[in-house]
Amino acid sequence: MASAGTERLWTIPDASQLAPAAVAPGPAARLEGEIGYGFPLFDGQALASPRVGLLLAEDERVYILGHGHRLGQALELNLDARRREPVSDAAPEHEIELRGVIHW
Repeated sequence: MASAGTERLWTIPDASQLAPAAVAPGPAARLEGEIGYGFPLFDGQALASPRVGLLLAEDERVYILGHGHRLGQALELNLDARRREPVSDAAPEHEIELRGVIHW
């Protein structure tokens, strides 16, 4: 009988049939966008890129304000601030993220 379960996995067209209908979520409406602009610094040795973003989902709104720097080809630094506003009466959450990447 175990092989019958394995055969079923290979024959179903997508993963929506793996969970019962009451458990499987339907498609969620979501809109996400970000806009930014890069401008050179230090005679073209670095690139600064401020940006703003917005995410609209069924259960929350997220506002994003960020700034990134790319120093040559080796180093990237990004600082993002986010405000998450749940659609429910819950209090908004605030996040700050600092991210660095070193390429070699």
